[in-house]
Order: sequence, then structure tokens, then C-alpha cells
Amino acid sequence: MAKSRVMWCGALAALALVCASSFALAEESPPRRPFETLSPWTLERGQWEGAAGVLYRKDAAAPFFSDRRRARRDEWRLSLVDVALGLGSSGEARLQFGLQRFAEQGGLEESGIQDVRLSFTYRLPPRRIDTALQLEVKLPNASGERRLGTDETDLFLMGGAGHRAGRWGWAADLGLGILGSPSDAGVQDDVVVGGVSAWFTPSLAGPGSRWTLLGEVHAMAASRFGNDFRYARAGVRVGRRFPVDLSVRRGLTAASETWGAEAGITIRRPGRSRIP
Repeated sequence: MAKSRVMWCGALAALALVCASSFALAEESPPRRPFETLSPWTLERGQWEGAAGVLYRKDAAAPFFSDRRRARRDEWRLSLVDVALGLGSSGEARLQFGLQRFAEQGGLEESGIQDVRLSFTYRLPPRRIDTALQLEVKLPNASGERRLGTDETDLFLMGGAGHRAGRWGWAADLGLGILGSPSDAGVQDDVVVGGVSAWFTPSLAGPGSRWTLLGEVHAMAASRFGNDFRYARAGVRVGRRFPVDLSVRRGLTAASETWGAEAGITIRRPGRSRIP
């Protein structure tokens, strides 16, 4: 009987250790969502991270429709697939896909799929400031005739950097976006893309805090066709094992949405973290 009790106590202690390590992983890992800014920290080989969420944008501009540039829309975007997979010691692949619905000025309403986005990130050798390179491709899956997409492939080449220390951290990126025009064959719009994000866990929340403050400014600039979108985000992340993100957005240019709101949840497969 005593031996059986010892075995049960050992099993419970091992289970508690596994759970504690899982919570530690979630707590040590920097928030990657809902940020659009490139995170320079990649997952390990075989480790995966998945998320789902919803975004609402008020008075947003249609994507690159220069023929109806002044058309504004209220839109919902439902992220069904947002999965990242660690490919090796420094590589990561990410797949994003979902549904959308919009109501445009003039009475047009449409629902359908979003364009698929594929990205590949490579983390450069660790230094005092973490850095990474990323290639992202937006595939033309959404219908251009129904004004759900552009029927064009877009490319984004990005470089990112970041640092984290204790309860706070930051990340920034800068790169080039090549957007295909849906109205003029063979015409493209080369834009500068960049942003900065930051997070902070207040000390008053204690060492076991389950909430973190989030902030971000992201921009697309130097467009020849009015695709100068910029917005600021403020929000909070609640929880550690399965964190929930809540944020509000405010457009900073005439082409950007007036305001927006976003909510999502993230799930990460437990594993040893390489993040210093």
C-alpha cells in the first residue's frame, strides 16, 4: 500500500511538473498575435502554434480598387486557419486563411473566402538584438469580380528585429511590398511596409500575472495608387496557456479604416523554448 502511494505521489508530481513547464513556456514566449509586426522569434522543429479570431473594421477602403477609390465598407474578417510550424533550428512557415463579409456604400454586400497568405521566416544567429528575415506571399484566391480580393499575387520581403527583457519587450520590421493592380494588367504598386509593436506586463499584477498590455503602429506607405494604410492598436492579452487577445484599432490615414476591434485565441504545442 505504501509503495502504491509513493507511485501515485510520484505520478502526480510529474504531472504537476509538466503542467508547470507548459505554463512557463506560454509565459516566457513573447506575444506574436494580434500583431502584424514581424516577430523575430521562430518556433522549434516540429513545434506548432495555432490561432483563431475575428476582426471588424469600420469605413475601410476596398483593397486596391482604384476605379472606385472612394468606396468605403464595413467588414468582418474571420480567421479560421492561422498556423505556424517550426521547420528547424531557425526556420518557420505560416499559413493564414479565413472568411470575410462586407457591406459597401451603395448597397453592395458580399461574403466569401479571404486570400491565402503563406510566409517563411528565418531567424538570424542570436545576438543582443534578435533579427529575422521573412518572405510572404498573398495568393489570389478571393474573387475580384465580387470585390473580395484583387485576383493578383502580392509579395512582401521583410526584415525584423526585437528584444525582450523580463516583463516587457518590443519588435519592429521594415520591408518592401509588391502589390499587383486588379484594374491595370502588368501594373504594380511598390510600397514600403513597416511597424513597431511592444508589450508590457505590469508589476502590480504580480509574478504570476495572466495579463499583458499590447501596443502597435503599422504602416504601408510610398504608394502610387493611394494604398497608404496606417493604424495604431492598443489591447490586452489575458491568460498564459491559451491566451486571449482583445484590441482596438484606429486608422491614421484617409485610406485606413475609421476604427476596428479584434479578438482571438492562441494555442501552442508545449515544447522547450529557445527564446533567451
